[in-house]
Amino acid sequence: MKKHLLLSILLLSTLFLFACAKQDAENRSPVTVPEEDASESPSTESPSTESPSTESPSADISSDNASRETADTGTENPGAYDSAADSINALGYDLFAKMGSEDKNTCISPYSIELALSMAANGASGNTLDEMLKVMHVKDLDAFNQAVSVSKEKLENDAMDIRIANSVWFDKNITFSDSFEASYLPLLSDSYAAETFESDFADASALSDMNGWIARATNDKITDIISEIPKDTILILLNAVYFDAQWEVPFPKEGTFDEVFHSPSGDQTVPFMHLSDGYFQYVEYKGIKALRMNYKDSDMAMDILIPADKEQSITELFNGLTFEEKQELYQSLSDSEEVSISSLKLPRFEFSSESISLNDYLKELGMPVAFTSNADLPLISKGAFISQVYHKTFIRVDENGTEAAAVTAVMVDKMSLIEGDLILFEADVPFVYLISDTSDGTTLFMGNMNSIQ
Repeated sequence: MKKHLLLSILLLSTLFLFACAKQDAENRSPVTVPEEDASESPSTESPSTESPSTESPSADISSDNASRETADTGTENPGAYDSAADSINALGYDLFAKMGSEDKNTCISPYSIELALSMAANGASGNTLDEMLKVMHVKDLDAFNQAVSVSKEKLENDAMDIRIANSVWFDKNITFSDSFEASYLPLLSDSYAAETFESDFADASALSDMNGWIARATNDKITDIISEIPKDTILILLNAVYFDAQWEVPFPKEGTFDEVFHSPSGDQTVPFMHLSDGYFQYVEYKGIKALRMNYKDSDMAMDILIPADKEQSITELFNGLTFEEKQELYQSLSDSEEVSISSLKLPRFEFSSESISLNDYLKELGMPVAFTSNADLPLISKGAFISQVYHKTFIRVDENGTEAAAVTAVMVDKMSLIEGDLILFEADVPFVYLISDTSDGTTLFMGNMNSIQ
């Protein structure tokens, strides 16, 4: 499979949001990707790569840089990738497989989750760090840190409105490790452009200030992620992503009218947007129809996936693909030429998730130690452990384009006494969508819509 190269990172996801390189509309015939024997594809759980490791100069954090001690543990990480985009996408696939279902709408930002976890991982050591890197599919944390810095600059220089913000909030009444201010905070500032806020967590103003930061970072699309700061919490790491882009080919508003969306819970009459005789990149792969809609003056795009057989579940079809097959689907769509789409219809929709705890999902994926008294976070504080990882998203798709936002919070506590011929692309059944950077394939957002709100 032809792999895409990537350094930068993105962050939109209700089911799946990918950005891909735009193609010239020279070949007007639909593309069907040849199906390979599934038995030859590695499993999704532990995709392996033989890519040589990328040699990147690592930052000299401090003489007691405990966060890099995993190099001596001998622990192998066969599902890790040199590419930051591959790492982000792999975590997104893993989480979506566990969170996405046919009876509810799902929206996550793999980019936001990965960045928040990586900020925490930079304070970890030993088995705690090994487990976190395995779940994050990261081979070299120093190289990942550098990629994050490059990615943020690239994304924010795009013509669309995309904002990536990171912040560190810590309780001024707590004694942290010597490395916390000497090494950990400078690293997050240099690699993640993280703002630092010293607060009194017992004061209500600390939560108010934090929520104000979230609202500003997401253009008021998300205004909070927690309702209170627990008494044992000493540190909160926040990532926020905001995305606002216009379609390269917008839907005419006069072409929007009510039609039936076939939800698993029953038919719904909702507004559908329509385009006729347009040219879009399109492929068919293993029972999935995939179409790419580019955003104006940008490398970003949304991929929309529907089942070829509308009696089948797109969520099951997508989750049934291995990591390599998902990447092949993405790459095939990126490499395809634009073809004539006789009829394109997509429901206008908006979705906001509640603040979701990712703890159980992350534990199931392989990082339970970080949530226990055995956690090793020496660059933060002795006895520190991750108490909660929360995630919250928003997405709106209409005739003009897409607006989306995501916030991820990693909360660190300190141990106390308690622990075709005529191609019709009609998304009138549940569908999956992905928003990504077309220049490197990093998934910004991914999601599925099973009912329209």
